[in-house]
Amino acid sequence: MPPLANWLRRYRLEAGLSQIQVTKILGLRSSASICRWEHGDRVPSLNRLLELSVLYARLVNDLVRPQYLAARERVRTRLRTHGL
Repeated sequence: MPPLANWLRRYRLEAGLSQIQVTKILGLRSSASICRWEHGDRVPSLNRLLELSVLYARLVNDLVRPQYLAARERVRTRLRTHGL
């Protein structure tokens, strides 16, 4: 499954928005944050992720599903390791 960065770019493009437009809508100072998120260099904060999900008309689950599945697997592995 593609990482969050790929989904952010894809959904932005599907919404017909440029990085600069998203920057203005979110009230950011520059498009550098959007660029970093879409290249996987940084991860948006929870509040920004919620704003992006509203802007792109997607559930947060759509944006973070791969990360959720990876986290779920790590927790399950640790539970098995500890006999729980």
